[in-house]
Amino acid sequence: MTALAKPRAAPANLYTPVFGEPPAPGQAGDGRVPDWDALGIAVPYVVFMTGRCGSTWLMHLLRDTSMCGTPHEFFNEGGIASWNRRIGAASVGAYVEGLARRYGSSGRFGFEIDVWRFFQLNPYLDFNRSFPSGRTVFLWMTRRDILAQAYSFATAKASGRWHVFRGTNPEGASPDAPADVAIWQEIHRLLLRERRMTAFFAAQDLRVHSIAYEDLVADRRMVLLRVLDLLGCPLDAALAAAETGEDRTERNAHAGKHTLLAGFAHRHRALLERVMAERDNFDPDTLAPLLRTSAGIVL
Repeated sequence: MTALAKPRAAPANLYTPVFGEPPAPGQAGDGRVPDWDALGIAVPYVVFMTGRCGSTWLMHLLRDTSMCGTPHEFFNEGGIASWNRRIGAASVGAYVEGLARRYGSSGRFGFEIDVWRFFQLNPYLDFNRSFPSGRTVFLWMTRRDILAQAYSFATAKASGRWHVFRGTNPEGASPDAPADVAIWQEIHRLLLRERRMTAFFAAQDLRVHSIAYEDLVADRRMVLLRVLDLLGCPLDAALAAAETGEDRTERNAHAGKHTLLAGFAHRHRALLERVMAERDNFDPDTLAPLLRTSAGIVL
């Protein structure tokens, strides 16, 4: 058995405080699934994401079009109780229906959810019936630069500053430079979550449309137009919305970031290049022993 970081004690399911204990394996909540036709939703959509990959940026762009509902991270444990106070749902199935009624528009409703939260949520849902593949649009947001993504996670966790919105003062402390082990821990988590999510897609035979953070940086209007087209929005209206939309998020700025990342990459060049080259097939279980051997780092 390969040596790995010691597993932490499993936390209670994120959704237990709101929806009770998860159902037993093989049972999907109360069996309630959204009646999309009755809800007036022609196209439901789910944006799966790994975090620090531009998903909040995309949600703002989509909301500003007024053509595809008002997507949010409705299943974030920090806000779910507040969202549900407006709905009063006793089950996840009823919660999804209530969200669609309140936050769907123009025949579309969607939300973003990260990998970890999705697998906490999934026991409560009959996912295939709730989000049928012939009707639902599935997006998969990642970030090609795994080093920058891991750094972004490490600094956000240290500072508590996850997003910077235009016209507001950033909150949270300025973080200390993360240690190499903190960055490798985030790389390890990202590899684990990517592997788990893509395995789910394959097992469920889901057609997913991939978007990378770097695509948004290069041309966010073309990304927005692509997503609106996938959601069946009229082209003329989509073009007009893409031209008038504004960015509402800004990048977190960290002094010395490039010096730190260049040094990290130099120290770990061989292993980092291997991870990047083999990313789709890299076994996360091998990372801990490789790090211990190459750099004396224990995850």
